[in-house]
Amino acid sequence: MSAHEKLPVMLIPGLQCDRRVWQLQIPFIEALGHEVIVPDGHFSAESIADMAEIVARQLPEKAHVAGWSMGGYVLCRLLSTHARQIASVAMIATSAQPENARRTTERRAAMMSARRLGMEKAYRASLEACCFRPENVPTALMDDLVAMGCDLGIETFFSQQAAIIARADGRPALASYKGPVTIICGDEDAVTPPEFSQEMHDIAAGSQLLMIPQAGHNAPIERPDAVNAALAKWLGAGPATHDQPHAAALS
Repeated sequence: MSAHEKLPVMLIPGLQCDRRVWQLQIPFIEALGHEVIVPDGHFSAESIADMAEIVARQLPEKAHVAGWSMGGYVLCRLLSTHARQIASVAMIATSAQPENARRTTERRAAMMSARRLGMEKAYRASLEACCFRPENVPTALMDDLVAMGCDLGIETFFSQQAAIIARADGRPALASYKGPVTIICGDEDAVTPPEFSQEMHDIAAGSQLLMIPQAGHNAPIERPDAVNAALAKWLGAGPATHDQPHAAALS
């Protein structure tokens, strides 16, 4: 690869999501001159480690890698097994911590809701609840994402929730990674609140923390322009240093 060629970008989707969840980011990143890879085939794997192993088979020799929500858990696992292939990291609306009791209770409630109401109603309610202002998401986009969740099916939803509950602590792998790290979080994220992003910023040497104002957990669909600006900053970042700003807000 010549100095003028840009590395591929892998975008790892979150819970009950496939490449459709990145539809507002893929054209933007491609316009920056990067090939975009969204892994698949890992959706029904029984653990985050198994998901990461399947995703690793789709990882180029060298790539920038971003993970959103559950995708961040998969990315932390990749940092412990395939760090040499990862040129830089973007952690989006996620955490490096293991599961906690509060979130396990919420996940089990979500699983019961999906069983009782069906995936369409339950997943739509979840998508809307993960937005700070769901009315800002176009109806056609929300409908497409609901269809995505239904296509993946309730058994995948259950298996992914179980994998997330049992995930390992990703903080040691993130702390030991030597490449550039960008952390992106909606300032109204109630699922993985900003304190989780602050913790990752604290343990990842030279990382940059970019806050998205008036955005919840679903910032990439709720505030796509601001998230894309953060991704552009990530992809233009140089080597990790220790003099990055503590945090920056992207309007």
